[in-house]
Amino acid sequence: MKTLTKLILASGLIAILVISTFAVLTFNRFHREMVREVDADLERCLLTSWELLTQKGTEFRIVDGQLLAGNYVVNNNFEVPDKVQEIFGGVATIFMGETRVSTNVLHADGSRAVGTKLQGPAYDAIFKDGKPFRGETLILGIPYRTAYDPIRNDQGEIIGVLFVGMKKTEFLAH
Repeated sequence: MKTLTKLILASGLIAILVISTFAVLTFNRFHREMVREVDADLERCLLTSWELLTQKGTEFRIVDGQLLAGNYVVNNNFEVPDKVQEIFGGVATIFMGETRVSTNVLHADGSRAVGTKLQGPAYDAIFKDGKPFRGETLILGIPYRTAYDPIRNDQGEIIGVLFVGMKKTEFLAH
């Protein structure tokens, strides 16, 4: 009897290990696929953001502390981020330098996060390496899946950033 009990217990443990391993592998594969789909959505969202912004003007410059796209003043003008959110969901921001000047990212009190700064790996990629950034970042302490592109003036200098993102909890909820 003792041997039979040990054999049943061992078989049960093996079955639990196999099922657990299968569940972890399946979850990891599902998570990778979900991230791939979210990243593709963010790329479409970013392309639309560029299209909406360049319809306002293709010459980007800073004049008297204002980010301009042609003659369109971006600062405190929420038309582009709000339209992107209306079409795709998620959030969008236009930065002048490293500072949010047009956004639908909200503080906990519901106010727009205008004036907050770009930080972390996205800042490093854009302003230190001069490259776009795709990946996970914290925004106001909340994890997001994100896409950032530098905004350059006619001399090729980075004068701002175009950003789109989705809360990690929103895409994981699916």
